[in-house]
Amino acid sequence: MDTVENTQDIPVEFPKEPGFLTRLINIFVNPIKALESIDRQPTWFWPLLMVVIIALITAFIAMPYTMQAQIEMIRNNPNIPPEQAQMIEQQMSQVGPLQYVGALVGVIIGMPLMIIIIAALFYFVGSVILGGDSTFKKNFSLWIWASCISFLGALIKLPLILIKKSALVSLSPALFLPGEKLGTPLYSFLGNLDFFTIWHIVVFAIGFSVIYKFSRAKAFIAVGFLWAVWIAISTIFASVFSRFGM
Repeated sequence: MDTVENTQDIPVEFPKEPGFLTRLINIFVNPIKALESIDRQPTWFWPLLMVVIIALITAFIAMPYTMQAQIEMIRNNPNIPPEQAQMIEQQMSQVGPLQYVGALVGVIIGMPLMIIIIAALFYFVGSVILGGDSTFKKNFSLWIWASCISFLGALIKLPLILIKKSALVSLSPALFLPGEKLGTPLYSFLGNLDFFTIWHIVVFAIGFSVIYKFSRAKAFIAVGFLWAVWIAISTIFASVFSRFGM
């Protein structure tokens, strides 16, 4: 009896969760281990800080080339009269402090807000529609950690933008389209098939199955369906905005 009581008094020791760098490396080389760790201990501050910093760096460095690409879209848009196109081009040709302030505010405020909305959507789908049991925090943490994959792709594309001196750099089938197709529905559709974006979605889908204890098939169908809806919406918006040179 004493032996049983002594055994019950021994505290259970849980394995220590990996730190930020270890979990970050595992997202790329051993995602299952990283995703199971996120399920046990969802964290978000350091990966969110990292992706925000990367987004700011890429936005600031690529801004002149992005503005030039937008000017080319306006020049090639038959729906904009030449006089109006020239006026818009003159306004956009100089990248000033306001553009950088706008990018700063957009990234610092817009990115976390967008991640919150995405996490809330997946939480609603997983917990309400599919009847799973998880938390908003886990969905939020999972999306941020999976996003590290997409931002690795952004870092890889950045030197290519500087070398080509053009924003027309893609790791998707859109790479094979001519420059005048930038901003068109076809470019938007193919751009969503970026290698790192697909990798990001696949890892997130696996993590979705982990935090909800769904089958892989169920998780991939749910995540894949929402991603397909996003591609359809972004393609439609590209079609509408291209008429106005946006």
